[in-house]
Amino acid sequence: MSASFPGTPARPAPSPAASASRRVTLVSPVSHAVGEAITSAPRTGNLRGKALGILENRKQGAAPILEAVAAQLREEFGVGEIIFRRKRSMSSWAEEEILAELAGKCAAVLVGIGD
Repeated sequence: MSASFPGTPARPAPSPAASASRRVTLVSPVSHAVGEAITSAPRTGNLRGKALGILENRKQGAAPILEAVAAQLREEFGVGEIIFRRKRSMSSWAEEEILAELAGKCAAVLVGIGD
């Protein structure tokens, strides 16, 4: 007999001959990239004295988490100015003006969510 959940009847174990004749098909969960390869932005290296942008998505817990991360980055890595910006809506893309400002002023931008 094989093990079963309490309250359900036990089923007999399959015979070795029956098990040997079964076929199992495995499907790979790995997808393949479609489209052109994207090059990552250049890494900034040392953040000491550099401006850091923080883009918040308006989720309830995002601001406190991002503020705590910003404080830690300032303390541990000497980040200079921190520019906080918030999207108009959590369900839409960030506005072009915000993205342009952060790209123009910041050595790195932290984008985060929180619930």
